Amino acid sequence: MANRPTLTEIKMHSRIDTDYEDDYLVALDNSAFDFIRTYLNRDLVLDNTAELTEGQIYYTEQMRVCELMLVDSWYTSRSSSEIPKACEYMLNQFRVMNT
Repeated sequence: MANRPTLTEIKMHSRIDTDYEDDYLVALDNSAFDFIRTYLNRDLVLDNTAELTEGQIYYTEQMRVCELMLVDSWYTSRSSSEIPKACEYMLNQFRVMNT
């Protein structure tokens, strides 16, 4: 199981050297986490010792990478609403489609 990215990891991934937009990056990260949860139609569980209930899934390394990719994409293309294709491919294996 994976941990959510830290601000330092987000900045390293996106090659950001300043502290000027830290609050914005944190907001993007929280939005990316919520996006992943909504996209998968599941609740993400960060504690791998917790027992899962229906509609839950453990937060994985693939989800963590997608979170970083989404933040970077949204940060660099502030008006873009597209999901990076690699992220979409990684998340689709966990996605539950509403019927």
